[in-house]
Amino acid sequence: MDIAHIPKSFWRSLSFCMVVATIGVLYIAYKSSSVSIEIADAKISLSSAISTTKEIKSNLEKENERLKKVNAEITEELRRTSVEVAKVIQNPAVEIETILDSWRLSSADVGFNKAVVSQKAFEQLNMQIQKVENAVKIK
Repeated sequence: MDIAHIPKSFWRSLSFCMVVATIGVLYIAYKSSSVSIEIADAKISLSSAISTTKEIKSNLEKENERLKKVNAEITEELRRTSVEVAKVIQNPAVEIETILDSWRLSSADVGFNKAVVSQKAFEQLNMQIQKVENAVKIK
């Protein structure tokens, strides 16, 4: 094959196509790297949200166990009190104050004023979940 007989317009169009193809490949590489960075950011945000969720779950499980113990104590006190009330019904001479003195639970023992997981922790978790959702959205 003789290269001399190929018209110059062919070589110019071939050069133009190669330049366009090179620019296209560079653009695709640039976009894929920015997508990779966005995916990495989303993974970091997601792992942070997951760790926060695990921490909140752990705190809630501890609170649940504490409340189960308090419930058992209250149930036991209720049983004891019903026995004492039955004694009062059978013998009205027993004073109510002696029965009330036998109660051992107080608001400090029950811990109703203690909040293990604050509202702020849930708000932070919601913000992190929003960040992850925004990072994962396809632009």
